[in-house]
Amino acid sequence: MGIIQKQGIQSSLLIMLGFVIGAVNLLVLFPLFFTKTEMGLVRALIDTGATLSLFCTLGTLPVVYKFYPFYNQYLGKFKNDLPILTLTVNLIGFGILLLLGWQQKDFIIRKLGKSPSFAANFSYVYPYTFFLLMFYWLESFAWGLRKGVYTNFLRETAVRILTTVLILAFGFGLISLQNFILFFSLIYVIPTLLLLYSLVQSGE
Repeated sequence: MGIIQKQGIQSSLLIMLGFVIGAVNLLVLFPLFFTKTEMGLVRALIDTGATLSLFCTLGTLPVVYKFYPFYNQYLGKFKNDLPILTLTVNLIGFGILLLLGWQQKDFIIRKLGKSPSFAANFSYVYPYTFFLLMFYWLESFAWGLRKGVYTNFLRETAVRILTTVLILAFGFGLISLQNFILFFSLIYVIPTLLLLYSLVQSGE
């Protein structure tokens, strides 16, 4: 069995596992412990963060996917300036988001947020968006280094496991709703750090 085929099977299994965990979270645990309004708040945070993080990339992800293998092979890691260039663009994109978010908060909430309590918790969109943006950025390089299985595990499985932990912590009264929203807005911190560590350790 070829490496690509083997990785494809592994990725599919991890995605299926993540789908099952996500289904349990969505269909069982969230309705068990959260009101519809609270569930709507979480959904609004996820949808808004996902949309805004892609905006912040300013189109750099396709560039990395297409050109990083070439850059890495012919320039080497010390002359390859693609990581720092794309990181700079992503940070500029996030800076633009902060500016627009400050100026157009009401518009963003009206267009992307469907929860009545979303406006009061809008500030949590920023950390969620930032760390998801950083994960997307690292993930694009990881795919070029054939670490797709690991990135799929982090994005599809690990994030859902962390979500389960947070739901249960809230459900059993270990954390308040406000703390749940705070921790959920930081849910991509651990996957991002793990992916960064993996890329640094690879030496590529």
